[in-house]
Amino acid sequence: MSFFADWPAVAADDADQMLDVLGPLTQQGLARDGELWPVGAGVDHDGEIAPFAVYPTYESTREAAEFLVKSTIRQRDSWRTVLIADTTEWPDSSGALRFHVETADGHSRALMMPYQVSGFRKKVTFGEFTSVDTPPVIWGAAQVELLEAEPDPDEADVTPLEEFAHWPAVAADDAARLLHMFGPFA
Repeated sequence: MSFFADWPAVAADDADQMLDVLGPLTQQGLARDGELWPVGAGVDHDGEIAPFAVYPTYESTREAAEFLVKSTIRQRDSWRTVLIADTTEWPDSSGALRFHVETADGHSRALMMPYQVSGFRKKVTFGEFTSVDTPPVIWGAAQVELLEAEPDPDEADVTPLEEFAHWPAVAADDAARLLHMFGPFA
């Protein structure tokens, strides 16, 4: 089942291929390590997939995810499609894998997969994907100068947008915070 069947064929193929590669890898990494440091992949203009990652040199996975998004924005001219995977909180579970997929021609979608960690051996059980269209972040940022302005998330007036009203509160707050950080969208 493709979550991108309504996208143009090339964009849908790019997104499906990256999800086919990174989906199992992120699940395996989370199951093995109990956490997931952000990872991503891009499809260049020749159709080649290149993975990228942030190594655990940051204080938190959230800080690492913000760095990965900013780095991807800086290199956005190299890609026609990107996928960024990280984790977020999710109600009635241990959290959720989050996959943000975006294309240079304006398509943007987030997929969330809740998971539960249980038992002494920290067995991870995954739920079903939830999919929602989102405003673009990578190609939606109006100016690269926005990257230089580092708003303090504790001082920012961030409220969930209508697009995220049906998401769990924490995930909606995360999405709204990303949108606030990267300014106006095309």
